Amino acid sequence: MKNTNKKIIIALCIVAVVLIALTALFSRKPNTQKISSNSLITPTQLPIRSTLPVKEQRRILAKYTQTYSNQVSSQENDSLKKFQTVLPYSSPNFEVHYSSRLNRYFISKKSTASDTELREFLRAHNLLDLYLKGYGGFIVTTKPFIQVERETEEGILSAEQEAGEEVKNTREQKNK
Repeated sequence: MKNTNKKIIIALCIVAVVLIALTALFSRKPNTQKISSNSLITPTQLPIRSTLPVKEQRRILAKYTQTYSNQVSSQENDSLKKFQTVLPYSSPNFEVHYSSRLNRYFISKKSTASDTELREFLRAHNLLDLYLKGYGGFIVTTKPFIQVERETEEGILSAEQEAGEEVKNTREQKNK
């Protein structure tokens, strides 16, 4: 009888230890960080490859950003400002981003089915007519936003730099 009592006590102790271990294991909270639904993803600004001084780059880009502001009515301008508040926008078929540095809306199409969905999206924001009439503030591409934004900035700066060099060369030829 003593042996069976000892065996029962040992078995109960083993069961108790296993239960305590399982309870400790399952009651642990995973150490994962939750991302708030309010947090925003901020795109990284890539450096622009230009030989122009930074002040000059800013001046050129500021001048360029104003070129399309004169092409829209005040009602369209209001719609564009409201539109900025819902951006960036992403769907399975397209993405829309706004670049405040360039004052441009970058539409990145991900599939051939994007046209219909994009038009509905723009119609819902009172911008379809502006898009269809070829408003230059919309840049449509299949490349990622950050890449196209950088390429656009580099293109503007390069064109401005080349134009400045042509003016300089013309003046030098006149002075000869």
